[in-house]
Amino acid sequence: MQTQTQLKGLCLMVRFALTRLTVLAQIRAALVFALMVLMVLATQLMNAQTLTVLYNFTGTHGDGNLEGGSRARLLLDAAGNIYGTTPYGGSVTKCGNCGTAFKLDTAGNETVLHTFGGIGDGAIPEAGLVQDGAGNLYGTTGYGGASNFGTVFKLDPTTRKETVLYSFTGTDGAYPFGELVRDGVGNFYGTTFGGGTSNACYGTGCGTVFKLDATGKETVLHSFAGGADGANPTEGLVQDAAGNLYGTTENGGASNLGTVFKLDTTGTETVLYSFIGGADGAYPDASLIQDEVGNLYGTTIYGGGSSACLGGDTCGTVFKVDTAGTETVLHGFNRLDGWNPAAGLVRDAVGNLYGTTLQGGAIKNGTASGTVFRVGEAGTETVLYTFHDLIGDPASVLLLDAAGNLYGTAGGGMSRAGVVFKLTTSKSATSTSFASSLNPSTYGQSITWTATVTSSGSITPTGKVNFTWSGHTIGAATLNSSGVATLTKSNLNADAYPLTAVYAGDAANLRSTSAVLNQVVLETTSAATLTSSPNPSAQGQAVTFTATLTSPTVKPTGPVTFTAGKTVLGTAQLSAGKATLTTSSLPAGTNTVTVTYQGDSNIAKSTASVTQVVQ
Repeated sequence: MQTQTQLKGLCLMVRFALTRLTVLAQIRAALVFALMVLMVLATQLMNAQTLTVLYNFTGTHGDGNLEGGSRARLLLDAAGNIYGTTPYGGSVTKCGNCGTAFKLDTAGNETVLHTFGGIGDGAIPEAGLVQDGAGNLYGTTGYGGASNFGTVFKLDPTTRKETVLYSFTGTDGAYPFGELVRDGVGNFYGTTFGGGTSNACYGTGCGTVFKLDATGKETVLHSFAGGADGANPTEGLVQDAAGNLYGTTENGGASNLGTVFKLDTTGTETVLYSFIGGADGAYPDASLIQDEVGNLYGTTIYGGGSSACLGGDTCGTVFKVDTAGTETVLHGFNRLDGWNPAAGLVRDAVGNLYGTTLQGGAIKNGTASGTVFRVGEAGTETVLYTFHDLIGDPASVLLLDAAGNLYGTAGGGMSRAGVVFKLTTSKSATSTSFASSLNPSTYGQSITWTATVTSSGSITPTGKVNFTWSGHTIGAATLNSSGVATLTKSNLNADAYPLTAVYAGDAANLRSTSAVLNQVVLETTSAATLTSSPNPSAQGQAVTFTATLTSPTVKPTGPVTFTAGKTVLGTAQLSAGKATLTTSSLPAGTNTVTVTYQGDSNIAKSTASVTQVVQ
């Protein structure tokens, strides 16, 4: 007999699952006759992309089961192994259908690292895993644990030992569906869909942001209150360099259509943006990502302006929220290019955003079961792949590797238990050449460097080239229509510079780095002249000496020293290449007065003399 607490958790699980999959159920009912066609097992070409099924889950014999897709992000280690979770499936001797954590090696062999056991252990892991420096894996289960309110767990992939680090109790949070964030000292941060101190949402609280330290101590950083504050953060957080946390709530906000929020290091929460529906977007049901200047990017499952989706619903958006809290809809989906982007985004080095939609896409063979898409910086959307046949529902947050390949999970497959897939991009290899207009050069001379990027494909490379010296960027330039970028400088100190030109890549072309160009900047020369007035002069009369310093490339600066024999008359600073000294202390007779410019690391030393007659 289940306890009242367990029944509450079960009811919430059913409600939450129905909310997220209602549209999916509708489209499946409409297309059920078409889903009996054979699945393409190996590869399928679509929009110049190649999809490969890396693994088919069986849903039996302890294997995992995705049952309509999972939003969990895959994890790729340095050796190429893939780690992930399935919300269902697992050993029948335990919970029976409480989910798994798995490993997929480079040969496509799957290992079930752990089968979750339900009450006491954990159940239904809907989030991806994070890894520490020792290789241990960490994640959350939405249910299970001591009170059936979910857990945070640790998993050693070598010994397959799982440890429940924390079990939620309700007032400290309930139902952690999102991925964890780990800081540099071993603390974890996350969200819970329910729980907390407010009972305004479904009787279980409106959700929390929590911290779990290395000792397993949990701290509630914020309890959502519903209403304008936000409610029910479904997914995980993103943390900036200053330690601030950012996330979304599926509900709440000014229009009860969800929010984007910030939680600073003192625990103070700020609602950065409240969605208003329509073209603006509604129900941000996924985690955020942040770019290098602090802009946030995410998705909403409704909104966008198009009502082409089933039942007249709007189809969802990709949005941006800047540091001032201003929201911009980058793309509104229209069903043919996707529908219901329920998972978060990934971003490449040049600012392209990649994601998945749970349904939609161009219909082929009577089916369209979701898409993988790309949105450029200007908001242009491209459907990279549409799922058909028995592979569908690609609800996962994608994984992007260094070569531009995308990895994810989708429902369907041979046994309808789901697949792990790889989407190989059609990006072309590039080559970057690098040349200098003057090498060696002299300090102060203008040098123009030219980087030329060529592609093995038919599309001319676009985007930026960074000019670097030992890892330091000395400048950047944008490729022109011929794939050429130039940078001109005249302020490099006299030295040797091992320079490289680094092309960042674009949507059609891979990045590349040039060979090292050893730029040598030589010290420049200087020349001094010295005049005096009056000359001859009378003993005791003031005489002014004027030194003029020139160089072929720059105007010398700094001090000069005036001497008469071994006697220092004084020093003066050059201004516009000139320096003066006035003295009346020269003795009668013929005096040789010398000016000396010591130069520096960039300009050579020089001297000049004048004969001053004192009567």
